[in-house]
Amino acid sequence: MPQLTALRPLNALALMALAACGAPPPPQSGFRAVDAPISSIAGFSRSQLVGDWVEVARYGSGPCTLCRISFAADGARATRADGIAGPVAALGPGRISLPGIDAPVWVLWIDGDARTLVLGTPSGAFGTVLNRAGAALPPDRLTAAREIFDFAGYDPQALRLLP
Repeated sequence: MPQLTALRPLNALALMALAACGAPPPPQSGFRAVDAPISSIAGFSRSQLVGDWVEVARYGSGPCTLCRISFAADGARATRADGIAGPVAALGPGRISLPGIDAPVWVLWIDGDARTLVLGTPSGAFGTVLNRAGAALPPDRLTAAREIFDFAGYDPQALRLLP
């Protein structure tokens, strides 16, 4: 029986390549690979939030967190449909606090006309897509939201569309 050291160099390379195929997936935290890059929108302003939003997709299967949320005229205060209200603090470029969410929320994407908003946390425990109330979410913006989550390391298969 040949020993591994006696194998030709080409055979050893093939075995190493085969072993690499079985490498474990990146570690997960919530719905996101923790070693994936993630960034927030540096030019985001809370004033882009002003108005009413509806949660159209999210990660998780429990009751919705931000089913409906309204932001005050300056974007510095929000009220959720479940009655939870509070300040929306700017925590850094594209990073905010939201009432009822226990971690800093990162603005991962907002379309050019501020109609669709993608929010998440670096831990991957929270991720949602908000759309302006009363407006339908077109397929191109849903595709963009999915791609943003995928790029940020979120599991694309786990994003759940809401009725």
